[in-house]
Amino acid sequence: MTIDIDATHSFTNGDLTLHYASVGPASAPSHSWWDFALHLAPKGYQCFLLDDGKSDRAGGRYTRTDYTSDVTFGKKCVLVGHSLGVVMAYGASAARPELVAGMLLEDPPMYMTFARLTSSPYQALFAKVREDCKASKSANLPVAHVQQLMAADPIAPGVPVTMSESLTEAGLVSLAQGLLSVDPAVYDAVLSSDGATTDGDDKPSCAVGGVLLRAQKELGAFREEDVERFRKTAPNVEVVEVKGAGHMIHPFRASRGAVVETLGKVFRAAFRV
Repeated sequence: MTIDIDATHSFTNGDLTLHYASVGPASAPSHSWWDFALHLAPKGYQCFLLDDGKSDRAGGRYTRTDYTSDVTFGKKCVLVGHSLGVVMAYGASAARPELVAGMLLEDPPMYMTFARLTSSPYQALFAKVREDCKASKSANLPVAHVQQLMAADPIAPGVPVTMSESLTEAGLVSLAQGLLSVDPAVYDAVLSSDGATTDGDDKPSCAVGGVLLRAQKELGAFREEDVERFRKTAPNVEVVEVKGAGHMIHPFRASRGAVVETLGKVFRAAFRV
């Protein structure tokens, strides 16, 4: 089978032009994720990876509602997201459940109110990432240099394990590329009291099934006390803790196999294959 990778696609959402990559045969069921697309394409799935860093800047419009409105699809699919990507996947699934066959959600900040953020070590981490993003862009640093700098950062706040010790090489490269391509204003919204993190418990109900992977309880954004709240609005999603993993589960070397296995489980349930 020939696997085509084409990153030239785009669509519009209001006044914004958003870019995405397509991987796999065009006649297959659709799917949305990033580097794991190459695992799925040989199995006959068509994969769409939203936003390659070339999309228009939103001018500060980075709320949960704005993110969800960016998800556009026209046929039955599985949606996969990490962190704020879960906000998009969950919101789109709740709005159009007839078009979503399943979800794989990774350690989302589903209930990260501003008060909760300010009392956690993630506030300082996000502030540092924002400044690193601005500095890297200003200095026009190459990806390899940013990757080297990030390699020494801890995998989670207060954890004496570095990125290079725990993440795959591809994961580090992806993080460096992301830091150079993201709009720093995304972090302004996260760190603001009226930004993207303030809707707390206000979640729409979603009947779509799937799996939510959460980091080890002291290392992630999705906490132990969030599980029951989540089950009330998403009763068909299984919540699974990945032991030893931090917030970034998919590039974590020790959990890579578990993510691939779970992805296969979601697809088998979604498409009965």
